[in-house]
Amino acid sequence: MESLLPRKLISLTCVALVAMSHAVSAQNTSAVNATAFDFLNRNICPASSGRAGTDLAFSDPSSLTIFSNPASLAFSEKEPDAAVAYSLWQPDRLKTNVYDAGLTFRPYDKLGVAAAVSYGIGESYDKYTSTGVPDGTFTPKEIVAGFSLSYKPLSYISFGVNMKYASTALTQKDSHKAFAADAFALADVSGIRIAAGVRNIGGKIKSSEGSSFSLPASVSAGVAYRFVNTEQHHIEAGADADIFIDGGASASVGVEYSYRNAAFARLGYNYASDKAPVPSFASVGIGFRIRSVRIDASYILPEKDSPQKNTFSAGVGIWF
Repeated sequence: MESLLPRKLISLTCVALVAMSHAVSAQNTSAVNATAFDFLNRNICPASSGRAGTDLAFSDPSSLTIFSNPASLAFSEKEPDAAVAYSLWQPDRLKTNVYDAGLTFRPYDKLGVAAAVSYGIGESYDKYTSTGVPDGTFTPKEIVAGFSLSYKPLSYISFGVNMKYASTALTQKDSHKAFAADAFALADVSGIRIAAGVRNIGGKIKSSEGSSFSLPASVSAGVAYRFVNTEQHHIEAGADADIFIDGGASASVGVEYSYRNAAFARLGYNYASDKAPVPSFASVGIGFRIRSVRIDASYILPEKDSPQKNTFSAGVGIWF
């Protein structure tokens, strides 16, 4: 009977995923096919960015979990850890400098808690009055801050939620705020990790012209498996997929190799449809762990003429 429980839970998760997909679709029934706050889908973790954002089911969760799967927290190490990261996002187009910080800890064996913040600063531009007189400069800004909670009722399944606040100011008169939520389940069955949930569920945003925009909500799923798991070598591979409310879709695959859990090499590819918030790209990444300190970096290899060109990120994490 107990051996059937994981299969039943996975079946229930699939049923719930279908139900949530209808809920996400319903959110956009009467809305224009347009989204706002696309930066909510930006991957801010240098480790998972090296796998092209493939991280929903990977066994090494990020401290910057407000952009990932909160259910993974309850599967993480019990020791608290903190991380900071820097990204130069789309430097040939948006030139956004992104600064991130996160903290994760497990107060109890079955409970995981995290908090994170991401602050993006765009390129300043000149302002002019209605008569064409110079009127100083303006710097676009965006921020996401959130709290994550994860609970593992059984040894092989956990559930988690992200509660996020986001704001953006594109011009001095055009600023917006929003609240969004993610909900995920994560199951580990014989070493195969399966994740499913929804991202960025929230209300609509109205522009200064009165147009309505939805958040980039999606139904998401992921799977990962560690093919090699010896004392010296680890090789883990995974895949994620997202279906967005505006009809867009994306899918990513990623591989990570580690030597003695001290040196890491990563590779990934993300395919995105025309309506997806982030265009297609490949990525590479490296990482090093020295005692309780970890350093990670990633670089995006975009497709031709992609705005992702020259995007990179780097970060440092520490276990207490």
